Amino acid sequence: MAAAIHLNWKRSFVNSTDRARVMAIVSVAVWTATVASAFHFGRVWLEWGRGMRIQKAQAEKLARLQDTVEKWQRAAEEVERSVSGPMQSFKWEKTPLVREGALSLLKEEREPLQNGWRLYRLRFEGREVPLAGLSDFLASAEEAVPPLRLAGLTIEALDNRAGGRGRVVLELETLEKETR
Repeated sequence: MAAAIHLNWKRSFVNSTDRARVMAIVSVAVWTATVASAFHFGRVWLEWGRGMRIQKAQAEKLARLQDTVEKWQRAAEEVERSVSGPMQSFKWEKTPLVREGALSLLKEEREPLQNGWRLYRLRFEGREVPLAGLSDFLASAEEAVPPLRLAGLTIEALDNRAGGRGRVVLELETLEKETR
């Protein structure tokens, strides 16, 4: 009987309608696998393209950041070269506004930064400062080596009887290289 079932199977497989049915099932299975793999690889390709765009944008940001860092390094080297010469510190005590008592030093501070640098800040205040002398004071601060830059200035004019005088709050700052 086993041989009879075996022979029946062979006969039904040889039958042309059954063979066409089996081939159709196999064709549909192959076609489905092809469409599924094409869909999968299409998604993978889109993800890859999106990833490449992200990587390109990140590379552009990194290049801009590198340019910025190089500019900062060149600026730091420039400051270091300018500071490496003879120092002519700002002699604020000898300026006419301070000698005459129009401006007084409120605060002097040095804030350590990185790589041996520090920020030097001076804060002056005056109640009846002759405003004409203020520009000479600022010019002498800028002529110092390293030059002091104006970081903040508040001027409150007094009435006309004061003759060009006003209340002044003045902040100067510069970078210094620490010396050991």
